Amino acid sequence: MPVVERYEQEYLSGNQISELVYQRDYLGAYGAISSAAVTQEAKNYMTAQVSLEQYRLNPSAENREMLISDANAVNLDLSHSKNGIPSLDVNVLNDIYKGTGYAEQLSAFKKINNRLKYEVYFFAFCFFVSFIVGVYNLIRYRKEIGL
Repeated sequence: MPVVERYEQEYLSGNQISELVYQRDYLGAYGAISSAAVTQEAKNYMTAQVSLEQYRLNPSAENREMLISDANAVNLDLSHSKNGIPSLDVNVLNDIYKGTGYAEQLSAFKKINNRLKYEVYFFAFCFFVSFIVGVYNLIRYRKEIGL
């Protein structure tokens, strides 16, 4: 499923861009995005998602350069906003960053990727602590009932 659909449902009426991506009509999808009456940030975000889908289906050097170019536009949008753009899905941004091959010039994407890594480590640590506490309580309970 093209990830552009997540943003498209919120800001555009219908699924016209997603349908064009399904049909592999990327030029039509880019045209529909550029003619949409949304902010430039939204256009950049959706364009990067279409470029990501195009690169996934046809991983050529040209498509990778187009993806990096579109990701740079989103990176600039993220850099100019103080707290990021709240309507953007960080998982989609991370997918775009992975698709670019972790391009060095995408500093805002790198920050988001690092934040997601830290969240994963934090939740893994919390799970581990909960597991240890659970095992300890189970052992203590078994001793109390005489098993």
